[in-house]
Amino acid sequence: MQPYNQYLLHKRGVLTKLPKFQIDIPVNSTKGVVLERDVTVTKLYGNTCILVQRHGCRTPGSSTPGAQIVVYTIHRLLQTTRKTHILYLESTGRFALSIIDNLIVVHNQASCSSMLFDIGTENEGVDPLPVKSIVKPRSIRPYLLTLPGQQPFHCQLDTSNWVVFQPNIIIDAKLGLLWYVEIDIPAFIANGPPPEKLVDFLLRRRPDTTLPLLLQVLEDITEPVEKNKKNLSRLGQIFDMINAPYRKQLNMLAEPHIATPAGLVFSSQTQPKDLGPDKIVIDQCLTYSHIFSKYPEKKCLETYDGDLAIKIILEYIRSLNDAQIPVQELNKLLITCLLEEEHGLSRLHHLLQYRVLADSKPLACTLLSLENVYPPAIQLSLDMLKRLGNADDEIIEILLHKQLILPTIRFARSVGLADQISARKFLEAAQAVNNPALFYSVYKFFEQRNVRLKGTPNFAKGELCQPFVDHFKTLFNECNTENVKEAVK
Repeated sequence: MQPYNQYLLHKRGVLTKLPKFQIDIPVNSTKGVVLERDVTVTKLYGNTCILVQRHGCRTPGSSTPGAQIVVYTIHRLLQTTRKTHILYLESTGRFALSIIDNLIVVHNQASCSSMLFDIGTENEGVDPLPVKSIVKPRSIRPYLLTLPGQQPFHCQLDTSNWVVFQPNIIIDAKLGLLWYVEIDIPAFIANGPPPEKLVDFLLRRRPDTTLPLLLQVLEDITEPVEKNKKNLSRLGQIFDMINAPYRKQLNMLAEPHIATPAGLVFSSQTQPKDLGPDKIVIDQCLTYSHIFSKYPEKKCLETYDGDLAIKIILEYIRSLNDAQIPVQELNKLLITCLLEEEHGLSRLHHLLQYRVLADSKPLACTLLSLENVYPPAIQLSLDMLKRLGNADDEIIEILLHKQLILPTIRFARSVGLADQISARKFLEAAQAVNNPALFYSVYKFFEQRNVRLKGTPNFAKGELCQPFVDHFKTLFNECNTENVKEAVK
């Protein structure tokens, strides 16, 4: 079938002709034709869809006949048409359709109610996928009309005077009024669907109006209080939902930087794939600023559970790792602070050992600050910096701060930095230890370096080492033979 035998006006004034395809003839059709009023052509989740009403059909699990809407989807890349969804209306009569934010609203004139369908849910391997209304049939909120000289009154709903136009326009020919139909998302949230289904639904809505609501929902179900302990098992699934479009966005951002060999021929595995409907992207900055960063403020709540807060963030980090999304520093530092407050630094030790938290300089510096409360943190920090491979200067500073002067020199020599380290800084540290033997060793090391690099044991004026030269002479002059013997040992 080729609907209407006409062209569709598509984007940027380009006329696109729909390909021919076969449809199932409605059961009540005696002439084998499809009425124009029973066919709707629309866009759903980026694909062109043809919605065909079928009356007098059997609904699975019901003995009474009801109407159906069969969804034929034209694949946006391959331009093939197939029957993808069947909407079960579970009622009879005349129906009109509105398309709002990729949702199908079916108005039933007989019952004065409307049903809401969403075909964006993941396909469960059934083709075509049966779809039922995601809410119970409800009436449109009445419009309060105010006319001069009359009392305000509610307009009658679903009358024979209504004419429905795509995508979401209703005209009352008798009253001469035009309305736009919209979805009341806050009312849907208040209806109390399961958290995972609610988040899945909101992710596919328009970001401009839905993002604040979605963030509020996420904040409510991830609040670290007693009532949310029962939601912990669901949070992993919810985090996976929000990280899937996040991963997709990262892939799209990376594509321009990935070179494709010239003359590449697409195989069956490299054919372009339909990436599916676009979803709201909630990245780590949003989750941190709107959810996790508020955890410290919630400690004043009587039902606050610090251990639950740690479990929630760890579950989020687990989801990021499963999606191969690098965990940003703000989340690493937050979980570190929470573990410190809950006396769980041994758990942090295990997280680092098993690479749940990736190595980074900011994290290593945070570990340094925990040395007083958790002594192994200093070694964890040094090991992390060494694995990074680009933090030799930081390791030298840490060892020098710990007054491990000779080990620091040996490390600098092992990484090829012995000729770049500051003589003044090391001599100052050695002098502060008040150990003549140590000062002698450090001084002689830099004296030999001067001979090797400049051909003279003397320090350059710019190195500002004259006070240490004088100190060396004071310690090891000809009269002070005891210090000389001790240093030579």
